[in-house]
Amino acid sequence: MIPELLLYAFTFLQQDTIPVKIHIEIQGLDTNTVSIQPPNENFKNEVVFDKIALIKGGRNFDFSININKSTFLFIKINGEMNMAFGFSPGDSLSLFLSKIKAEKSTYKLDIRGSNELAHKIYFSKFFPPAKNYQQFSNLSKTEKSYSSYYKKSKIYIDSLTGIWDSLKTIYNYNNEVLELYTLDTKSILYNAALRKMSILKRDTTLGSKDKYLNIQNLINYHGRFSETKLLRTPFGIRGHYEYLSSIIKDDDAIEDEVLKKSDQAYYYYLDPLIRENSWGSEILENKLLFPNSNTIQDSINLVLFAKYYPNSEYLKKINLLQDSLIYERKALNKKVSIDLKEYASLEKSLSTIKGDYFFIDTWATWCIPCIQEFNYYVNISKYLIKNNIQEVFWSVDKKSDTEKWKSYINKQFIAGYHFQLSENNQLEILKLLGGKNDILSIPQYLFYNKKKKSFTVNLPRPSSGVVLETYINNLMKD
Repeated sequence: MIPELLLYAFTFLQQDTIPVKIHIEIQGLDTNTVSIQPPNENFKNEVVFDKIALIKGGRNFDFSININKSTFLFIKINGEMNMAFGFSPGDSLSLFLSKIKAEKSTYKLDIRGSNELAHKIYFSKFFPPAKNYQQFSNLSKTEKSYSSYYKKSKIYIDSLTGIWDSLKTIYNYNNEVLELYTLDTKSILYNAALRKMSILKRDTTLGSKDKYLNIQNLINYHGRFSETKLLRTPFGIRGHYEYLSSIIKDDDAIEDEVLKKSDQAYYYYLDPLIRENSWGSEILENKLLFPNSNTIQDSINLVLFAKYYPNSEYLKKINLLQDSLIYERKALNKKVSIDLKEYASLEKSLSTIKGDYFFIDTWATWCIPCIQEFNYYVNISKYLIKNNIQEVFWSVDKKSDTEKWKSYINKQFIAGYHFQLSENNQLEILKLLGGKNDILSIPQYLFYNKKKKSFTVNLPRPSSGVVLETYINNLMKD
C-alpha cells in the first residue's frame, strides 16, 4: 500500500539542516499510522525542523527529517505506542515492531542503527521516566534529614545514569546523542527527587530552611537544570522550566508581579528568537485541548502573552479557534440529543435509539483525558456515520452538575446521544469491565451490538485513529 500523506509541514527558521533517516516496519496490522515530531509539539526547543510527519499507510514507512543539531524526536505508532530517541544530523534508525495482540496496545520492538545500544538502554531503562521514581518515595519514608535523603538519592541516580559515561568510554558513540541522554535522564530524576523533597519540606525535624535551600541548590547543580540543551529533551525540559520559574520568583529586578504568579513564567528567560513561537504555541495548544477552559491561570497567561506580544499572530488564532472548532463539528450535520431520563439499565437507554451498532464514550466534564479525546472526534465521527454506527455519550457527572454538563455539550457541540448515568448504571459498567475496583476509571470506550444484545469493552481511544476503526470493523464481522 502506498502511504497516504496526512500532514507534512512546518518551517519556521532558515538554517542548514541535515536529514535523519528513519525506517519503520510494523507487523500485525495491515493499516497503520506513524507520526514523528520534535519532543515539544509547541516548538519550545532551539532545533530547526523543516517538517512534522504524520503518515497513514501500510506496514513500511520511511522518513527523512531535517535537523540542524542533535535533538530528541518523538515517534508515535497508531496513537498508542510512544517512543523518544536522540538523534544527531545524519543519523539513521530502523524500528521493527510486531503487534502482540490486536486488542492490546503492546508491541515487540527491535532497534537498529546509529547509536543502537544507547537507544535500547534509554528505551528499556528510562522510558517512561516514572518507572524509576519509586525509590524517591521509599527514601522519603526512611531518611531522617534532608542531607541523608539527598546523599542516597544522588547515589541512586548516579547508579542509573552512570551507564552513559561507560558508553562514552567503551564505545566510540556519538557524544552529542549520549550527552542528550545524560541530560534528559539526570534532569528528570533529580527533578523527581526535588519534588519529593519539597513535600518533606513541611517536616521541620529534617533540618532548617537554609539546609533545605542548600540541598535544593545542589540538586539544581547536579540535575544541570540551567542548561538550555534541555529544551531539546522530552522530559528533562521540565526541570529546566521549573528552575527558571523559581529564579524569576526570587529576582527582585523583575517587578512584574503578574509574571511571577504565572505557571508559564519561564518563557521570560527563553531566547527572544524562539520565545514568541514557543509561548504563543503553548497557549494555542492548551486552547485546542481545552477550548472551554477559563481558569484564573489561563487568563493570567493570556494577559501576559498579549502584554509582551500585542500584535502576535497567535492571539488572532486563539480568538478564531473557538468558532472554527464548532464549525468543523457542525459541518458533519449531526445533532446534539440530551436525554435527562433515568433508565433502569444501560440497554434500556440504548433501546430508545434507532440502529444496530453503538460506539459509547463514558466520560465526565472534569476528566481531562476525556476532553482531550474530543479533539479526534471529527475523523472518527466520519467513520461512524459511514458505517451507520450511533455515537453515544454516557456521563458520570454528578446530578448537581447537570447544568454544567448540558452547557458544555451545547457550547462545544458534541453531537450524538447523551445520557447522565445513575449510580446503578455506573455499577453496570463496572460489572461489564470485570474489574474488582468499585471506582469507575474514565474514559472508557464500549461497543454495543443491539442484535446480539452484547457489549464489548476496552476499545482503543479515538486518538488511535485507524486502530479503533480496524477494531470496530472486526467486531462488525463477527
